[in-house]
Amino acid sequence: QKRKGHGVFLLNSSPQEVVITPHFLSYRLSGGILDFYFVLGPHPHVVAQQYHRVIGKPFLIPYWSLGFHQSIHQFGSRDVDSLKQVVDDFKSAQIPLDTIWIGDDYMEDHKIFTVDENRYPGDLLRQFTTELHDGGYHLLPLIETGVKIEKGYPVYETGKQQKLFIRSSRLSSDEPAVGKGKAGFLHYPDFTNPNTSSYWTHWLTRFYSLVAFDGICLSSNEIISFCPGWCIMATDPTVLERGTLEKECPCDHIEFDGSERPPRFVPGDQPLDDMTLSLNSRLYLGFERDFHSLYGHMESITTKTAIESLRHERRTLVVSRSTFAGTGASAGHILAVAESTSYVHTHNHSYRHKHTNTNKKEHLQTDPFSVMAESVSGVLAFNVFGVPLVGADICGSFHHSSNPELCARWMQLGAFYPFSRNHNEWERNHQEKANPEDLYPLGDLVVNASRESLMMRYRLLPYVYTLFLDAHLAGGCVACPLFFAFPDDSLTFSIESQFLLGPALLISPALAANQVQVTGYFPNDNWFDFVSGYRISSFYGAREFGENRTIPAPLSGHAPFHVRGGYIVPLFVQASLTTRATRSNSLELLVAFPYSRYGRSSEVGYRARGHVRFDDGDSLHALRDGLYSIIDLDGFVPIGFSSGSGIAILRGKVRHFGYQPPGNGRYLKRLRFYGLVDILCPPDLPENFSLQSLSGLKFVLNGHDIDEKSVQVDLI
Repeated sequence: QKRKGHGVFLLNSSPQEVVITPHFLSYRLSGGILDFYFVLGPHPHVVAQQYHRVIGKPFLIPYWSLGFHQSIHQFGSRDVDSLKQVVDDFKSAQIPLDTIWIGDDYMEDHKIFTVDENRYPGDLLRQFTTELHDGGYHLLPLIETGVKIEKGYPVYETGKQQKLFIRSSRLSSDEPAVGKGKAGFLHYPDFTNPNTSSYWTHWLTRFYSLVAFDGICLSSNEIISFCPGWCIMATDPTVLERGTLEKECPCDHIEFDGSERPPRFVPGDQPLDDMTLSLNSRLYLGFERDFHSLYGHMESITTKTAIESLRHERRTLVVSRSTFAGTGASAGHILAVAESTSYVHTHNHSYRHKHTNTNKKEHLQTDPFSVMAESVSGVLAFNVFGVPLVGADICGSFHHSSNPELCARWMQLGAFYPFSRNHNEWERNHQEKANPEDLYPLGDLVVNASRESLMMRYRLLPYVYTLFLDAHLAGGCVACPLFFAFPDDSLTFSIESQFLLGPALLISPALAANQVQVTGYFPNDNWFDFVSGYRISSFYGAREFGENRTIPAPLSGHAPFHVRGGYIVPLFVQASLTTRATRSNSLELLVAFPYSRYGRSSEVGYRARGHVRFDDGDSLHALRDGLYSIIDLDGFVPIGFSSGSGIAILRGKVRHFGYQPPGNGRYLKRLRFYGLVDILCPPDLPENFSLQSLSGLKFVLNGHDIDEKSVQVDLI
């Protein structure tokens, strides 16, 4: 219904099937309790906020997590020198970068919490991480969930001795359940066991002494096992430890082995144990079938708590492949592995509906661009789910190499994902190599698109970081569907090719091959091109619908995006190559006045509002301890009808002041006004003009109406 919205949430982790039609919402469950929550809205964005207050509001992100992330996953071909080379390549190509991800090839035989000393010697690795941190960069390794069964491997030995692994589905056996992964035969930590937290923290701490990481990517935590069900290996457990079994894993595919009454309903029309443990496997608190969807969620909470402790109350970043309702309170998420020419994988949280099986390739995509396009709906859905720090694998990753046009377009889109990461799988083109002459196989086109798109992303950091702090404090989305802001416009309901970044920015990326322009929908409001200030669409009174407009979408540069009239967007005047360096740059305010008039009684004019939040972006308790600043921004143009001239008033109200940004980040250098005819800067404006001093600044207007021109004022 137009204008109205409500939400229905069933808190249940059992295998289930959810069907949504225009006429009804149907849940079919195989177990658990009916624990329903209703959130009443009535507006869509309020529904999201209310839901997030039920499941847990998004976690407080580190500032650096909003920078660009480059994942490096070339199995067997990487070493410390090659990691250094990647960072140097980004610097030489002047492409912003904040975090290097390393895949499981850094491990010794894929064993978690280990490092391959041949390719990553301890001294060299520690020196590299020190250099990374000194340069404002960060390191984020991937860890799998399974623990390799190997005699003498301490992570395995202590877990087995303390009985902290998920147990076999046979009630008569106390042996751990066995699965299979890249490392070989595996056991899996039981995160429902209260003693597992200290076990996990201990090994993370030992790992941190080897690799001074800043965050962790939790992979294969759905749980993934190459064996469906439970593995019948041998009566002699030492056979497993010696690793002498045949290559293929002999597994029993029986979903229920008779020790427990099977459910009457099995959703999905496929075995629930496909590519995972038997759902009859036993955990401390119950059976795997009841905790399967919760496994990655519980691991995320345990991991985040452990890392924050060993990093001395500094913020960290945990990214989980598997999610559940509330995971956004502890982790971010990378959408299902996007294969640049073939398949889309899905997870516990699907962006179409909740799948009972998490590891299937759901639908074939013959057009690689459609995989990229579908990521938009995924990002929007996960924001509604309460996981705003989300993105897809830019340029794709599995099975097929990318191509220049696809990768350039994906970089343009990915620069506006809330979470921006390029992922490079082994045996793929080295997409991260940034030297256009000979190191970057995809060439100048991708390098230039990457540079321009990410430079714009880094300039927008004050605005985007404010959105994340707002979501952390009150719930809500960072990337939003259009109907969240325009619930009266039914034409916005099905739009998945555009999205809003906060309330003020409309992103209209090119999502198909051979495009030179994009036709986007502009709801009934004032929209200005972000760079030029050209008004592309205006508000027309009580008109219900907006209009489609065709706009240029060059392959060079960033994706087309527009600012909404009535909003003030804080940004940096320029970007640097890391978020840390960028934060020391001067600020700019873009004030977009609406074309419609606002006022009471005889006061008629044009108003724009916004706010900006600051903290150090690193301290875990900065908000609790008052070490932050928040400034409300208000721009108003009252019209002088008799004199033929007027004034623009820009006010900044300091709501709380407990943090001073570093370097020039405390100074306001530039104002841009969209919608004004002309503006003159007063000559006595202080040279170092701080944002919190903005308490009644006035600018003379030549004329008393608003047209399509933009005005820029340099203050220092």
